[in-house]
Amino acid sequence: MSKTLQKLKAKYENKQSQYIDIDGTHIHYRDEGCADKPVLLMIHGVLSSLHTWDGWVEQLGDDYRLIRMDIPGFGLTGPAKKRDYSPEFAAEFCEKFTQALSLEDGFFLAGNSLGGFLSWNYAAKYPQRVGKLVLLDPIGYPQKVPPLIKLIVFPLVKGIAKLTAPRILVDRGVREVYGNPRKIKQVTFDLYNDMLKRPGNRESMVETLEAMTFYADHPTL
Repeated sequence: MSKTLQKLKAKYENKQSQYIDIDGTHIHYRDEGCADKPVLLMIHGVLSSLHTWDGWVEQLGDDYRLIRMDIPGFGLTGPAKKRDYSPEFAAEFCEKFTQALSLEDGFFLAGNSLGGFLSWNYAAKYPQRVGKLVLLDPIGYPQKVPPLIKLIVFPLVKGIAKLTAPRILVDRGVREVYGNPRKIKQVTFDLYNDMLKRPGNRESMVETLEAMTFYADHPTL
């Protein structure tokens, strides 16, 4: 069952939530922390949203200007107008976003999983833009694909996955990406499940996981 975007915004936006148009896609982002401190741009992973960085914002808010976004296909941003999952498009998207926010050369960049894929491809193409790069379990080099991802992109399953995302499988996926699943709060499980109910996000999930599966066997550099 899908949830209307209005209901999701009412639940998951806050006073820092802003939107900016990049290539026809309405990007949800937040710009917080200290405006006169070094800039740290944080890019989340697959199935996630900018909320994955809440802990970082809480801990680093006094020392950095913290920028995070819902990347196209996820969170409140939703599906991209142009469905392109190549590293070239990822790098260009990141550059357009940073230019739109007038970020100066030398900002810091952190990426997790799919966000790591975007981040290191961006840094490789625009090295002068990135002062420091932090990668957490990035996709894009030879590695084994988790069984759950293999299941979702299996030809007989992916069509169903675009229509529905059973909570039991989503919750399992969330547990697999946490070092200590016992520390996951119920609101985190609810967040992941709710964001997949945004119209178009399940289709984007399948397409993104197909791309991740490809790049796991085909390094981009």
